Amino acid sequence: MKSFYIEQHTHFNEKDLNSNWSKKQFNISDDSIIAFSGSFSPIELPNMPQSTKKADPKLFDLMLHFVVKHKRISFREAETRRRLLIEFMKPLIHVHCFSMDGHLLCEDKQISISKTVSNLRASLFHIGFFIQKTPDATHLLSLDDLKVEAKNFALQSMKRYCEDMHLIHELSLNQA
Repeated sequence: MKSFYIEQHTHFNEKDLNSNWSKKQFNISDDSIIAFSGSFSPIELPNMPQSTKKADPKLFDLMLHFVVKHKRISFREAETRRRLLIEFMKPLIHVHCFSMDGHLLCEDKQISISKTVSNLRASLFHIGFFIQKTPDATHLLSLDDLKVEAKNFALQSMKRYCEDMHLIHELSLNQA
């Protein structure tokens, strides 16, 4: 598993969550976790408050994105790994963060959106964090609100995730 932090602001569309996106965008084809900041175009926002689903598109102008790709794993395993990564992220953001329905909340306000998809080639998931928010988005918290520096948070999260994926891989080899 390799990690990549992309400095260049990159737009991410929910339709991009497919097995070819990382190859087309960054020439990355292996199992990977990629972090970058940029805008986001959601298609549908399941499990989000109705007020967020109809939110001003400016809410999505600046987000920190994590796109994780694993070949040869099921949807169930990808969803479990997405939730594991979210658990790793909680203490890096704020002591009082908690996860619910695969999203992170803090002070009863949502700070992330996420989605998992799977096909015959690969399973992928996306986790997005609001870096900044509009003043009228009182139901959300951003990384800026919590005084979390996005790049450092991304690097720490990716490092921890890769280390654990490596350990899980080693354990599975020892069981064979």
